[in-house]
Amino acid sequence: MGIKKAILIVILGNLFLLISAQEVRPIKDQIGFATNETAFQKLLSLIKLKTPAADDQPLFIISPHDDYLYAGRQYFRALSKLSAHTFIILGVYHSVHEKKITNKLIFDTFSGWKSTSTKIKISDWREKIISALDKNYFIIDDQIHLNEHSIEAVAIFLHQLYPRAEIVPIIVAPSELNFLEEAGNKLAEILLQLDPQLHFTIISSADAIHYGDQGWGKNNFLFFGSGKKGYRQALANEKKLVRLLVQCSKESAEKFFSATTNPDLTYRLSWCGRFTITLGLLTSLKLSALIQKELACSFWKYETSLWPGKLADKLENLSLTAPATIRHWVGYLAARFKICRK
Repeated sequence: MGIKKAILIVILGNLFLLISAQEVRPIKDQIGFATNETAFQKLLSLIKLKTPAADDQPLFIISPHDDYLYAGRQYFRALSKLSAHTFIILGVYHSVHEKKITNKLIFDTFSGWKSTSTKIKISDWREKIISALDKNYFIIDDQIHLNEHSIEAVAIFLHQLYPRAEIVPIIVAPSELNFLEEAGNKLAEILLQLDPQLHFTIISSADAIHYGDQGWGKNNFLFFGSGKKGYRQALANEKKLVRLLVQCSKESAEKFFSATTNPDLTYRLSWCGRFTITLGLLTSLKLSALIQKELACSFWKYETSLWPGKLADKLENLSLTAPATIRHWVGYLAARFKICRK
């Protein structure tokens, strides 16, 4: 073999590897989320020591997407002991200021998503859902998925617990209630056709309230005042919002949406996952109605980055991306909803 031909083969081989690598979505947040097996196993040992696992088979889950060292207990409560093989993960569109998109579901085209050592499998349901949806409901944009961390947070944790799991990543752009209801109804119909036995789980990636007047850019999120009094009042209101969600009705989902979202789709209360939660709940309610059964909340727990506090300051490559103080804290809801007989 000639030298030029050998060089050409090497170049083409490297080019192929580069293209192949680009097909797998890399991890965006390599500080707050585990990027190696050792870090995750150490994290899991800390969580299991302090957190009982839920024991049911949910159709719908609400999970946080903040740093594992802050919200690890809640991830575990939300995502442990699941039997589903396919997970539809609804992610938040945090970068709305960079590219204004509304009333859309946002899909990707990656062949897989990187986890700690291998890639997370993408279900062929993604293409089937895209094919079945009206084109007005969605766009496909890999760059938005590359810039967003809310799906990878859940996907990496899931993959560590269930290495054979497959995911359908969908970012939910800021959306009006009518769109979320229409999209939820259509998604429910498609999912039921794909699996009439409902052996899948919908996960809304969603942190609860972001609170305080420090570290939120130009935003002031002192909705209920400052200090310990403001913290207590904020928590009391958070519990009211959670009680709306666990009522499992279309009316309560609408009330949650109105309580957290202004008419122009900006924050009324800074729940970044208000659109993913509303869509996930409405989709699940439609699914339960289609099979003439009821949706019920089987478990929920609420925590904040202040209480019960971080699991550690640092663990292998894991660290914290933001402080937790009375002037800067985040709420975390872990909730599981299952189908019940009427």
